[in-house]
Amino acid sequence: MESDLHLSLCRSLKSDIEKRTSSFENIFWETGTTAFRDLPTTTEICGFKPDLKAFTQDFSVCFLGDAKTQNDIKNEHTQAQLYAFLVFGKDFNRFALFYRVPTNCFHRCAQLIKDLNIPKSLQTPLYINNILFDFNI
Repeated sequence: MESDLHLSLCRSLKSDIEKRTSSFENIFWETGTTAFRDLPTTTEICGFKPDLKAFTQDFSVCFLGDAKTQNDIKNEHTQAQLYAFLVFGKDFNRFALFYRVPTNCFHRCAQLIKDLNIPKSLQTPLYINNILFDFNI
């Protein structure tokens, strides 16, 4: 069962992604969370379901989003999921990954991503709480 905090983070995440997709026509949404029961369930990506997936009809644009509570940020699941989502994103003309975490966990999440030393070939726009992450820091 999802916590109230996770559900709240998912709703904020959807708002973040909606701001980035407003210029595209025919955006389709799928979900891996119970926060949006009116949306179709998304398929797994290398064994992981994002909380949200937004894409264009021609699949040239895709945005994935995942909410993390403080207990979910620094673990093997999150690390493997991050890599899976970044590899998945290579197949799109335009791709971005969004994470929504509690405000007091922002730096912890950014540090996790930095510590992973993501190869340049996988670096794509990645937002934490709607702030673009800089892989070069």
